[in-house]
Amino acid sequence: MYIKKILIKDFRAFKGGNPTKIPLSKNITVLTGHNGVGKSTILAILCNCGELKKKYGTHLNGTAFRGDFPDIIKYDPTGDTSGEKVILTLGQSNDDENLVVSTLSYRAAIQSPNRSRKATDSEDDSKEPSKRLRLIPKPTEQRKTEAKLVWPTYYLGLSRLYPAGESVSVSETNIKFDEELLEEYQAAYCRILGFKEKDLEPKILRLSDVPKKRGISVATANYGSLANSAGQDNLGQILAAVLSFRKLKEERDKRREDGNNSNEEKESFSGGLLAIDEIDATLHPAAQTRLYYYLLEQSRKLDLQIVFTTHSTSLMELMYSKNHIREGAGTTQLYYLNRSSTGVEVTKPLTFEEISNKLKSEMVRHDKPKKVGVLVEDGVAATVLNVIAERYGDYKLFSRIEINSVSKGAEETCKIVSTFPEKFYDTFVVLDPDKSESQERKKLRTILRSPFHIHRDDGDKGGYSVLFLPGKLPIELELWEMVQSLEEYDYLFECEDSLRLNCNYDSVVIPYTQKWVKAKKSDLDAGKSEEHDGYGAYTRRLEFSKNWFRKLPPDFVPILVDRWLEYNGTEVDRFFEDFIGVLDQVESRVKI
Repeated sequence: MYIKKILIKDFRAFKGGNPTKIPLSKNITVLTGHNGVGKSTILAILCNCGELKKKYGTHLNGTAFRGDFPDIIKYDPTGDTSGEKVILTLGQSNDDENLVVSTLSYRAAIQSPNRSRKATDSEDDSKEPSKRLRLIPKPTEQRKTEAKLVWPTYYLGLSRLYPAGESVSVSETNIKFDEELLEEYQAAYCRILGFKEKDLEPKILRLSDVPKKRGISVATANYGSLANSAGQDNLGQILAAVLSFRKLKEERDKRREDGNNSNEEKESFSGGLLAIDEIDATLHPAAQTRLYYYLLEQSRKLDLQIVFTTHSTSLMELMYSKNHIREGAGTTQLYYLNRSSTGVEVTKPLTFEEISNKLKSEMVRHDKPKKVGVLVEDGVAATVLNVIAERYGDYKLFSRIEINSVSKGAEETCKIVSTFPEKFYDTFVVLDPDKSESQERKKLRTILRSPFHIHRDDGDKGGYSVLFLPGKLPIELELWEMVQSLEEYDYLFECEDSLRLNCNYDSVVIPYTQKWVKAKKSDLDAGKSEEHDGYGAYTRRLEFSKNWFRKLPPDFVPILVDRWLEYNGTEVDRFFEDFIGVLDQVESRVKI
């Protein structure tokens, strides 16, 4: 089973105007947009629809598969009202399922709290509202009950984790992994974060200040579970949730095969729903990319519907660039939520440029930015800059910068920042390496207007700078020139991550060698030297390198870029020094 569509009317942010309708993907649905437009409310509504009794399976941390609405959204006595608020449209995820109903309506009910309930995660229990807001299914002729669907759901609110270091006391317990699940957890954890350590021991953390929160940390040979970063804890929770659904599926499938499932379990639906609030919280962009691919893979394998919120432009650009978001049957659907005069407006941007422009118009209205914006030309440049930041900086660097791809050429990018300098006062620009050459550089100098300038050309002007990535050629051509010059047994092709992806010399280089020779040859037959072979030949070589790059597995690209950085160490060192210097200037100017 999966939720095909949600309709919300006269509820919270969705009051006034027409009901809000959002079709959902069977695999992954992404919600983005302004703050306070009801994204978390949607997640709470979705998780509230189903639950699974503990006797049929639990999360690896021991909690039940359920998302109770009042546990996620607190009652607002000034705005919440009772009555019908939500309609869910359900769909079959496989032919074996027998849906009793295709739609379910939910009414909001305001109830006195159950005194036996444990304390909530508020700092002072006396501040807990005296009433709770619940969403209850309305009985129908086909389904004569107010009970939730027998369907596992789980909610993760990553942006609202309580730091373990600020808790009065913390207790830790081991997670009951079998060997196969533990290996999967360790492999996914290391792959997503780029860790080399394999001997990880997951732990459940319970904080005295927030007893309902259960964090997931790892202990290694070098540090304990309490020394994890927020990003590690968030990733641990996501992986544990996914693997909990996997364990549940394996156990249910086995009982069905053996004929040991009860009548109640026979009537339950396959799959499940995982809702993640702010999936990008505290994770650097490279990790976000790997996590997205992992979730997409697991969604397909486990018949697991995943809905998450995000503001990460790099993550959204990836989804568009891989054509995952498209009209109709895309594996991933993305919706932008925005306040309008009639309530909440939900749109489905069909291009990254459209969603990027919407988010940028939101960002420039902030009085005091929390991060410095870094504009790059496209997603390839964003990947290179992310890997540089990861290799040369640390996790703290990602908390200082927001890398945004404008999907424009260098000249257009320079025109934009020069025309609207007041909108980019908290931003600097990093262009592709081929634009640093003298002729291109001269052209850009005529386009740029004060206060923006090319770094080092016109002295120090307070960080309104334009930098160039290391190198002299377009990025894809730089990477190809490097990779085709490497030995067959270079460690780029022999490292564990490359072997796992089947990215060796025979697959990355050999199939393209003849095409490369032809691309280089083009104008040589006309008697021109290789160094002066004409613009046409250069264009063909560039097209070749771009086509080659597009065919690389996405997970291999950061590994390749990392090798290229090492290959150009001195130049990259100089760039990173300039990058940090300009970043410091911008932060000082805008008082971040």
